[in-house]
Amino acid sequence: MKNPFTNKPMVNKVETRKLTFRKELFGVQFQYYLCEETGAEFTDEGMEMANINQVYNRYRDKYGIPLPEEIIGIRKKYGLAASEMSAILGFGANEYRNYEVGEIPSISKGRLNQLAKSPIELKKLLLLSKNTIGEFSIKKANSKIEQV
Repeated sequence: MKNPFTNKPMVNKVETRKLTFRKELFGVQFQYYLCEETGAEFTDEGMEMANINQVYNRYRDKYGIPLPEEIIGIRKKYGLAASEMSAILGFGANEYRNYEVGEIPSISKGRLNQLAKSPIELKKLLLLSKNTIGEFSIKKANSKIEQV
């Protein structure tokens, strides 16, 4: 890659750095381009995504927050729509869907997602949410829980 201002070639670099996410520092292998002539650092979109995904994954690891694929799998295991799962867990209408596409839940909501993995715990959550979701959804989820 060339420096966009000087048109000089740049070197691809990787170094350990600390990045902040939700007021916490996480060590990552930070990728960037270095213009050796000016000392300027640049990143491209791919590097930005790689750098931030490292931070997100470290945060998820630290707090036991499931990855989007796991969140989708939890819901599908019980045959529920994302809106139904949101209601069962006490989230906003589209919140579960947002977590399925990569938004990072808070620690408490991440723990609720982890609890929902367990059929026994989901059954408890269903009982607590009987006034917020339809009887059909409860029966459908209970049927799947029995199969699991």
